[in-house]
Amino acid sequence: MVLLSIQKCIKQHISESQRDLYHYYVTIKPTSKESEILRIQITFLEKEITRYDVEKNKVKKETEALSTMFLQVCIMLSSVSTLTGKKSLWGLGMAFGVSGLIYMFAGFWV
Repeated sequence: MVLLSIQKCIKQHISESQRDLYHYYVTIKPTSKESEILRIQITFLEKEITRYDVEKNKVKKETEALSTMFLQVCIMLSSVSTLTGKKSLWGLGMAFGVSGLIYMFAGFWV
């Protein structure tokens, strides 16, 4: 999921770079046919950029939800381990906690 978001970020950056390049080409006085083609390309790229942004935000929300879920399971298992005295439950809870932290940091970097 996180790799998908990174892929979307890269594609969004490439589209933004192409859009900026086309904006530059429009400023150097192309012919009317070239200008129309450039404007069509710019419009298409702006739609792609907004689509990538929406998809990136969706992945970020899903990552934050997974992080919260893993951290809540960690707290629950740690509490049960305290009540029962089983250290294996505490270790399992810590594994869920580490997974939750990994997803949390991955969500911040997206």
